[in-house]
Amino acid sequence: MLRLKTFGGLSLEREGTPVEGAGAQRRRLALLALLAAAGDRGITREKVLALLWPESDPERARKALAQAVYALRREFGAEELVAGTTDLRLGWEGFTSDLDRFRRALARRDWADAEASYGGPFLDGVRVDGAPEFDRWAEAERAALAHDYAGAPEQLDREAVLG
Repeated sequence: MLRLKTFGGLSLEREGTPVEGAGAQRRRLALLALLAAAGDRGITREKVLALLWPESDPERARKALAQAVYALRREFGAEELVAGTTDLRLGWEGFTSDLDRFRRALARRDWADAEASYGGPFLDGVRVDGAPEFDRWAEAERAALAHDYAGAPEQLDREAVLG
């Protein structure tokens, strides 16, 4: 089981132990964060290229993305980790994220679980060298998720009063 932690920073754990090596490289973790944020709808390859390799020529960027996907699949022995061709998404059931747990808790209106899964600002302190568009995307996501999180305690209080 792999668990991506996106709240309060960015890290990946396997069976509770931090992942090191190829799977822990910053840009590969950023790719997993993009896919986790996209959820079931996925994210286009072109958008991933624009966010993570904006300064590279298109051919070089496509090769870098293909290498990142290959390295992640190989590192974790899961060909289905990244699914799709035009739109990419996480496709492996052995992969979880705190972001997914947070969003599912909000959808269920389980405010306590939403609050418990929020471990700090989304991708707090995370930057990807040479990828200013990724940084801007992360900031926008951080603000939206912080807004969603801020509403959870209010909902808990409201439901406690209404009992």
